[in-house]
Amino acid sequence: MLQRVATSDQYAVAELYDATSAVVFGLALRILQARDAAEDVVVEVYSQMWAQAATYDAQRGTPLAWILTITRSRAIDARRSRNRTRVEEPIEAVGDLPAMTLNPEEHSVALERHRLVKDALENLTTL
Repeated sequence: MLQRVATSDQYAVAELYDATSAVVFGLALRILQARDAAEDVVVEVYSQMWAQAATYDAQRGTPLAWILTITRSRAIDARRSRNRTRVEEPIEAVGDLPAMTLNPEEHSVALERHRLVKDALENLTTL
């Protein structure tokens, strides 16, 4: 089938797609953990396979192994690209976030309040 793909036989590409797309998609999805990204990788894999079918060397492995190698490479590239392009907030934006702990002044006031309440409770008399 790959030999027919190498001669630009569109029917061969369709047959190859039908025979292998589930496995290609499954591998891409497993690596990327995102359906839309995996679908994009599948398109890239078959485009690359169409363009490079003549370079397939049967001595180096089966056609499916060749296609899955392309899939793995494309999926890893896509994963790396997604990780690099994540939007990160600039450090200045952190100043606008509420603190998870008390600042020194608030901490001091809380300690003083705690001490006053404790003293008041100790000085209470029973009725």
